[in-house]
Formats: sequence, structure tokens, C-alpha cells
Amino acid sequence: MEISCSKSVLDRAIQKTQRAVIQRTSVPALTGLLLEAVDGKLSITGYDLEIGVTCVIDADIITEGACIITAREFASIIRSLPDEEVKISVNDNMAATITCGQSEFSSIAVYEAEDFPALPTVEDSNVLKIKKSQLKNLIRKTSFAAAQTQATERERVLCGAYFEFDGEILTVAATDKFRIALCREKLEPQAPVEFLVPNKALSELSRLVDDSDDDITIQVTRRHLQIQDDDVTIISRLIEGEFINYERAIPKDPPIVVTVDTAELLSKVEGARVLISDKQINPLILDFDFDSLELHTATASGRFEARVAVEGSRQKLRIGFNGRLLSEALSSCEYEKIKLELTSPLMPCAIRPLEGDEFLHLLLPVRLGEAK
Repeated sequence: MEISCSKSVLDRAIQKTQRAVIQRTSVPALTGLLLEAVDGKLSITGYDLEIGVTCVIDADIITEGACIITAREFASIIRSLPDEEVKISVNDNMAATITCGQSEFSSIAVYEAEDFPALPTVEDSNVLKIKKSQLKNLIRKTSFAAAQTQATERERVLCGAYFEFDGEILTVAATDKFRIALCREKLEPQAPVEFLVPNKALSELSRLVDDSDDDITIQVTRRHLQIQDDDVTIISRLIEGEFINYERAIPKDPPIVVTVDTAELLSKVEGARVLISDKQINPLILDFDFDSLELHTATASGRFEARVAVEGSRQKLRIGFNGRLLSEALSSCEYEKIKLELTSPLMPCAIRPLEGDEFLHLLLPVRLGEAK
């Protein structure tokens, strides 16, 4: 194989695919990127058996061929080169030479392309068309609430986001059992579909898909998802299993509904978090008292107190929350004002927009009597 292409273009392609490579494994080929040179294009693929990312770029293909090259080493080499044309050649002894300007790296070990695991094929799939900006908005407002680890096999369905399209409205929901983040977008009429996307795929989709209003197509089978965006193709295994019935967790007819300025409340919550350690959770206490909300906490580092004006409260209520979870929920709200719906110190708090149902955050309280 012998090719030549722009250093900057090659570097961007490596950045797009490198994170889909297995970092630690006893199989050398799995730590590498697959390079395939054919028909005037260079295809670079990373695949960790869960998610695969392929980027296709223009290149001068002198001799067609394919090989696997260690991702971390390849990325470091290309990054170190001057911003000129890069030439890559692989000989019959599976050794690569990379030259650019006055720099040359030789005898770089590569592996046979046949050792690279085959990516799944997505055929006979369901199709969902959505604007890129809508997809990124849905992921941004929900993925933070997904569980990062699973204690049991049954909790695997919590380590991602649930996409449910009813033919007109796409709802995306994520939960780690302590909170639920839900967001909705209205799409053009299409066939209904539902699927569970794992955390890593959500992260890669958010990173690789741009924020434009161009349409993008999601292809879904029972086990896999595939998205193609310009020069990048992302394919991911889906989570198999049944997501929780989140609708049953939403309180009905809460007796306390208050309106609050989002930025002001968030700034006070962030202030309290300065004193709250993630290692030993101290609750952030919220005291609702008619037209005001008092926030306070006490830790080994000191005490914090603040007051925020609210509208609509007709009852007093003391309730405690994990400060980090409350902060993350408020940070994802892009409205000037929001509603807080409360029932009791032991029932979840719902955070909603003043009108409509575009998003919902449900946050379980901390039992103040049991808090340390």
C-alpha cells in the first residue's frame, strides 16, 4: 500500500476514529485503526466490538491496499508532523514508512487487515430521519442522567438513553434510578420505532455530528444502529432489554408549583456545591416559604445560605437534594424561567418549562432525617 494525503485532513480523520479503538487488549490488531486505500479514497476505521467509526477522506492512492496500524502511535506520529503532504507506504514485511517534509518514521509495525474484526452490517433496518440539531439537543438534555455503571445485568438498560418515536414525537429518556431526564422533539411523520442507545454511542454521536439543521438518517435494526454524516459512518450495538416505565414515576397533580429564574437558582446551587464533597454527600436543603426559597447546607468545610425569589407557592416545604444532580438538571434547562413541581419531602421534584412538555427532569430527594 502506498498513499499520499494532506496532514491536516489525515489528522482530523484519526481524531474522529481513534476513540472507537480498544485501549487495552492482548490482541494487537484490536488496538489499531484499519486503513484501506482504494478508488482514490482512504478509509480509516476504529472498532472496539461495541461501536465502530469510519472516516473516508480524499487521498492520492499510488498502490491500493489495507493494513492495521496501532492507533495511539499513529496519532502521535501524524500529530508531530509539519502541515504538509504525508506519504505512507507499507512493504511486504508489514512495516510502514511515514514521511512528511524533512521528517521520516520507518519500520513502523503494522498488521494484516484480515485480523481486523468485521463490522456489523445494518440491513432491513427501520429508518428515522431527524435534523442534526434536534439529535444533539436530545442527547445533550438527557444523556447526563444515564447510569455510568451497572450493578446487575438488569441495570444494563439504564446505561444509555431510550429513544421512542410514536410517528410524530420523538421522546428520549435516561435515568440512573435517582433521576430521570426526558426530552421531546416533533419530527416529520414517519414509521414508529424504539431503541436503546448505549452511553459511548451517545458520546460519539454528540461529538461527531455537527449542530446544523441538515437532516440525518438513523438506521436501526434489533441489535444495531447506524448513522452516516458526510465523511463519517458510526455503527453501534444497541442495548437489548426493556426500559423502565418512566411515565409511572411522574407525580400527578402536585400541590406545590413554583416559578423560578433558572440562572439565579443555578448560581446559588453552584455556590453551595463549593462546600459539598462528592465523596461524602451532604444534602442541599431547600426551604420553600410562599414567595421565597432558601437554600442552605452545612459541611465540615463551612456553611452556605442563600435566598431566591419564587412565584406561585402557597405552602411551606423543606426538601433535600444531591447538589450535583440538581445542578446538572438545571444546567440542561435552556429557558429563562422554569417550574418546580413538588408533592412532599419524600416524593420526586419535577422540573419543567413554563409551557409545553419539551423537557422534564425528575429528581429524587434526599431523606433529611437519614442524611449524614
